[in-house]
Amino acid sequence: MGIGVSNWTLARAVSSSGQLGVVSGTALDSVLVRRLQDGDIGGAVRHALAQLPLPGVAGDIVRRYFRPVGRAPSEPYRVLPMYKRSVSPLRQQVTIAANFVEVFLAKEGHRGLVGINLLTKVQMPTLAPTLARKATGRVDGFIVEGATSGGHNAPPRGSLKLTERGEPIYGERDVADLDAMRDLGACRRLHGPARIADRIPIQDRRGALARAAGRLA
Repeated sequence: MGIGVSNWTLARAVSSSGQLGVVSGTALDSVLVRRLQDGDIGGAVRHALAQLPLPGVAGDIVRRYFRPVGRAPSEPYRVLPMYKRSVSPLRQQVTIAANFVEVFLAKEGHRGLVGINLLTKVQMPTLAPTLARKATGRVDGFIVEGATSGGHNAPPRGSLKLTERGEPIYGERDVADLDAMRDLGACRRLHGPARIADRIPIQDRRGALARAAGRLA
């Protein structure tokens, strides 16, 4: 899912119509600070930040990155440092705030469901257990995608091996740990039925395949 393509406005429209609206979680921290540096036209970002349940964090982010008149045409953005295993509290707070802002705006004004796509390629700051256990609001569920689900899949773990058709070969290290997801208590849909069925006892496959097809069992 591309950066900022499925944003809060699109997710809100989809969710308001009764479907599952999904925002792209890719690089939302960079998206947030760039929106602020572009003047936050309409004030939506600052409006959502004002609802952030972390005292002082929103004000600090606005002071650092908000430009009331935006950037000059040739002026570069003030960028965030890349994520690594150990980052500063401010860096963590920007990531938390950015995800909060996007989901808050997508959910505002209606009662529909909203999801966020957290890709494996950017999983360091967005691990599912952290989201499930520490979110201040309710996590409605996770969509777990296997290698056959389509879309923008992460590459196989380890050395890259290809089929005769030039397609990547996924192995055991790429299969989702469904037991761990079940322990989170929030697994709602599974995508990629062929790979998932191989990992689930026969008595559970009917429900898993139904969810993989987009229906709740």
